[in-house]
Amino acid sequence: MPHIFFNRNAARARPLWLIAGFLFLLALQTAPPRWTALAFSTWLDARQLTYALERDATRLPAAARALVWDVRAWRAEFAPFVPYVAQWDWLPIVGGDVKSAPQFLRALDAALDAAEPSLALYEKLAPALKTQTAGAALVAFSQNNAAELGRARAAVQNARLKFDAVDARVISPFAYARLETMRRALDEWDAALRLLERAPIWLGAAAPKRYLLLAQNNDELRPTGGFITAVGV
Repeated sequence: MPHIFFNRNAARARPLWLIAGFLFLLALQTAPPRWTALAFSTWLDARQLTYALERDATRLPAAARALVWDVRAWRAEFAPFVPYVAQWDWLPIVGGDVKSAPQFLRALDAALDAAEPSLALYEKLAPALKTQTAGAALVAFSQNNAAELGRARAAVQNARLKFDAVDARVISPFAYARLETMRRALDEWDAALRLLERAPIWLGAAAPKRYLLLAQNNDELRPTGGFITAVGV
């Protein structure tokens, strides 16, 4: 369902966020040196993650963990200011975003917590896919890591619940779009883990195996083939 205020306020929200971004960049000029270093580190790690996704999947876990560390570092840097953001809820359009900041941050924390279990599973699965056929690797992985898959899914679902707790009625169209993006990403994330979890079912490894047996009458062979005298399952 489209956001109730999207068409009305989208055009006005974008300039405000651009101004906020400009003020953030301006603040970096006078920020503590560690903020500047952290900003540069975040930029580098984001590029590394993009490279891993596009060209070298073996680097994905390390790149993702580095970016998670960066986000947690930013979270810690701005944590002292969070109790005071409610004083700015009077701002037009983005006042609801400011008011909802604690909810967004709790959801962000849950998403970051969900990353590690999935990355650990990826590190186990990737080598198996190189040495075995895909079906055999997925079935064996699912059977050998059932508990880990369950914990990873629980962490992702917990993050989804935290994002659902954000009141979409009071946030700006820009924030609403970001919220929906995170919800869709978490749904796809959970779906991928669910497919891994149920690989033995989808690939037939957990189903009864039936074989069709055909017995040919060798006494009546013809150029076009003989008669089948018995069939068994």
